[in-house]
Amino acid sequence: MFQNDSDLVNILFSKMELQMYDPEQNVIRQGEIANKIYFISKGEIEVWVQDENRDETFVKILTPGKYFGEIALITNQRRTATLQTKSYCNIGWIERETFDQMITIFPDVKNRMKQNLILYQDKFRCW
Repeated sequence: MFQNDSDLVNILFSKMELQMYDPEQNVIRQGEIANKIYFISKGEIEVWVQDENRDETFVKILTPGKYFGEIALITNQRRTATLQTKSYCNIGWIERETFDQMITIFPDVKNRMKQNLILYQDKFRCW
């Protein structure tokens, strides 16, 4: 989504922070207030969703080049899943304010992310 627009990539990299994570470390937890979007540079991350009985279900693994955390920022809701590192990971992130500026300057990014919401198939999604 981001690779074909050099202006967008330049903005992202100029504002992005990079953080290293150990295996089995939570990056975000379902239900938290959202303030960042994340980009995987290295490693694998597991996606887990908790149902109304507090049982967690494994959904999928995200790999380098993928991003996460956008749902809560786009829908203005709390985090919809827990993401936990499966291996050592390098993850970049930008704050909500930068994300909001980015989607104002590049509205097609928000539109593409909104279109991708349909790909999330868990029955507990709330948007």
